[in-house]
This record gives sequence, C-alpha cells and structure tokens, in this order.
Amino acid sequence: MAELKMPRLDPVMEEGRIVEWLKKEGEDVSKGEAVLVVEGEKTTFEVESPYTGKLVKILKKAGEIAKVGEAIAIIEEAEVPAKVKPKLRIKASPAARRLARELGISLEEVKGTGPGGRITRDDVIKYAREHGIAAPEISPKAEVVEEKVKRVPFAGVRRAIARRLSPGFHEALPVALTMEFDADKLLEHRKAKGRPSFTAYAVKAVALALKKHPEINVTLEGDELIYHESVNIAVGVDTPKGLMAPVIKEADKKTLKELTEIIDGFAERGKRGEITVAEQSGHSFTVTNLGALGVAYFTPIINPPDAAILALGTVKPQPFLTEEGEVRLKHIGHLTLVFDHRLVDGAPAARFLQTIKSFLENPEELEP
Repeated sequence: MAELKMPRLDPVMEEGRIVEWLKKEGEDVSKGEAVLVVEGEKTTFEVESPYTGKLVKILKKAGEIAKVGEAIAIIEEAEVPAKVKPKLRIKASPAARRLARELGISLEEVKGTGPGGRITRDDVIKYAREHGIAAPEISPKAEVVEEKVKRVPFAGVRRAIARRLSPGFHEALPVALTMEFDADKLLEHRKAKGRPSFTAYAVKAVALALKKHPEINVTLEGDELIYHESVNIAVGVDTPKGLMAPVIKEADKKTLKELTEIIDGFAERGKRGEITVAEQSGHSFTVTNLGALGVAYFTPIINPPDAAILALGTVKPQPFLTEEGEVRLKHIGHLTLVFDHRLVDGAPAARFLQTIKSFLENPEELEP
C-alpha cells in the first residue's frame, strides 16, 4: 500500500483544497494519470498518481483541506507491463460524471460539446437516447437550477487574500487624502514616449517621491519600524482568482517603458494563474489603479506591512475657468493616498502626495 500525499506546487504553499476526485474508490489508476483536482493558494491544478495500481481509499473528500505532505488517499500498487500507457483524463462536468455513473455509461464513448470538449450533462443524455438508454429530459431549466447555487469553501486564493489584507483594515488606522492633478502634460508625454501605461507613470512617480520622503518608505514588522533604502513597489493586478499584488523591485531605477512591460507581464501571467505568493512579498508600498473602469476616487485597503497605498483614478476632461474668465477643457487625474496613521502623520503624508502630483504634472522629470 502506498500513500498519495498533498503535493507542494508552490514554494510557500501550506495546504490545498480538494476540488474534485477524477477517480473513485476501487478504480484502477496508472502512474502519471490525473486522479484529482486541487486548489492551492495561486491556482487550481491536477494531481497525477505517482503509482500504478488501484485507488483503495480516499482519505480526503471533495471540499476538504489537507496540509502539504498529508496523506489524501491510499493506492495499492501493482505491476503493469512496461508498454501500458496511462489513461487520458476525460474532461466532464461533475453533473455529467454523476449521470453517467447512474446510467452505466462510459464517458470515453461520449462526445463533449462544452468548452475545450468538456462533456456536459446534456451530452450524456443525448448519448443515452441514441443508444436506447432511459434518460431524463434535456431541460435548460433543470440545468440552470443545478448551477444556480455554488458553494465554495473559503479557502485557497480567496483565503490567502483575506489573510494578507485583514491586518491592513483591522489593525491599521487608515486615513485617506485625495488630490486632483493636471494631466495635460502627462498625456502629451505619454503620446511622445510610445504610450506607457498610466500605472507605470504612477509607480515611477511614487518611487521617486519615496526617495524624497524616506519617512513614508517604512513597514511595520512585529514591534519594529523598518525604514527601507530600496524602493520595492507592489502593483494591484486583477486576476480570475482574485486580487494579486506582485512586486516591482527597485522601481525607481526602471524606465517608464520597462515598468509598462513588467506591469503588462503581470496582467498576462495573472490571467493564467502564474503569479506566485512569493512574488507578492518584499514590498514597502503599493499602487492600485481602477481608472480604466471609470472610477475617480476610491479608498483601497493598505497592503501589510506597508504604511500606505496609492489609488489612481480615472483621467478625464473637465471644464475649468481660466484667469481670463474663459471656460476651457483640461484633463484631470485623481489620486487617493491611504496611510496608516500609526506610522505616518497627516502633514508628511500630504507633502508626499503633493510630490507625486508634481511628478505627474511634470512627467519629463520622471526620466530626466
């Protein structure tokens, strides 16, 4: 007998949640064959069997959590001819798998019409009718009812996000300052420079402002205030699994082009679930941007152990009155600085935000 244990798919992974068993007790398994799906802190992945034999006992059922290295199943090993190939995993919805078992249908014979060839419940019903097997009616309403409620344990990525951000809300004393800035020069500069991202401008402005205001470049770790010489800035990235905040090391030394490439890379890797928890550590400040979604001002939660976070809102044209009494249009950007009043006082925070505003209004100073 051999134990199938929860693997470590990420350097900082501590536990995983069983999403779905692709094999049931008593079924044969082959070495290298996917036997279950697990959700870790950064992504969902299939776990392959390290042995050939029979799945004798499932120790952790779907929905349960197991520590890395904890036994989740027992496999009875068996000798198999060398040329026997591992079985391919059949992609099918849980509802399709249940119905196929009830009707005694092998999913290997069913053609899937779902995304990527995934077998749906209706595919199983269609196959059953074509082969004279009594099956329930194909009912869109029934399918909707089945999918109407989805219960997901508060674990994996969402729990990791909550664990990371909770101290920023429950322990910090957050205070928010807002400012507008004249974005006309920034838009001209952006056009001349090949359109770096707005987030890249914000990150560079924050990085240079932190060099001018080192009292803001501080983190609280235990009972110690740590003032940093390096400027490592986390950037909020929206991913299908939730908010991630990968870190740009020494952001003050990066060009706007380099920052844009890094940020765009984070976005692409975030969509694929490739941003690790390790990449989200070692920061002393965070920048987040919801401007592309039309949000002007918002107050984000401080990302521990940072002392502050900058929120970049939308840049949009607004009418303004000139000294000559004429009404003209000017592009206005919106900034919100949320800081922990335990670590930073209001006046230094305001001066820091003024410096960021000055850099964004004079973008040529970002790359002298």
